[in-house]
Amino acid sequence: MRINTRIFSYRFAEQVLNRKLSFNQEIETIIKDPSIDVSQLSRPRFNEIVEISFSQKGKSEYRS
Repeated sequence: MRINTRIFSYRFAEQVLNRKLSFNQEIETIIKDPSIDVSQLSRPRFNEIVEISFSQKGKSEYRS
């Protein structure tokens, strides 16, 4: 099962994120990660997995 997303610009967030297209694409990649089995998740568990994914990406992305 995969996640279907809809773009909704909340308080002009889309315009802000589109200024850095690579950042926007990174967010979509993390959220749509095919290794996440959505059928087995509750919303709190999904939020936890996404938070961990962002943390790991940030740590590896900004290491010197």
